[in-house]
Amino acid sequence: MKKPHWTDEELDILERYYATRNKEELQKLLPKRSWKSILHRASRLGTARSSVRAYLRAQRIRHLPHDEAVYIAGLIDGEGLLTISIKGNKIMRGDGVNILTPLISITNTFKLLVDWLHPRLGGCTLKSPRTKGDKWKTVYTVQVARLLDVKALIEQILPYLIVKWRQAELLLEFCNRRLQDKWMEYNPRLFEIAKEIRRLNKKARHLGINPYLRFFP
Repeated sequence: MKKPHWTDEELDILERYYATRNKEELQKLLPKRSWKSILHRASRLGTARSSVRAYLRAQRIRHLPHDEAVYIAGLIDGEGLLTISIKGNKIMRGDGVNILTPLISITNTFKLLVDWLHPRLGGCTLKSPRTKGDKWKTVYTVQVARLLDVKALIEQILPYLIVKWRQAELLLEFCNRRLQDKWMEYNPRLFEIAKEIRRLNKKARHLGINPYLRFFP
């Protein structure tokens, strides 16, 4: 027997809670739907689940000596990106299903530098090199995307950032709030942080400088 179409109420529940609630909770919220049906409908909607286990993974960023922390801060100021990756259909709004992931990345064409960074950033993901024809050099990117690793790295380099210190402060606030919230539903402040970081990055690219440049005496 063919099951009835999903109701607007059921779809709303799925969009609101699919990312953060576990299997048992979702089945209680949607008693007329099997787990297979829930997964299928969520896939059709283009939603994704937030993995709590990903946040609970052990921290990989080790303590950095002073000179290394200063050097990595300089790399991030010059060639790095501090942002919040957003996956979902209703981006930058506090409703619907969104997955917010803090992200720090450093991009460079010098392979030896990337190899030096890789173990110091906890053996974090080294993206596959990308090329743009014979005239372009191979570009490598080292990423830090685990919440505990992002938090640990920012805490060590924040005192030495000059250009992107404001983005780092916001990213650290995001990490602390996410840990405090026990990785459940995203509160409105997290979306405000994501918007502000993106605004700062966009303005910096447009002007060629950061409007919140930190000057030392």
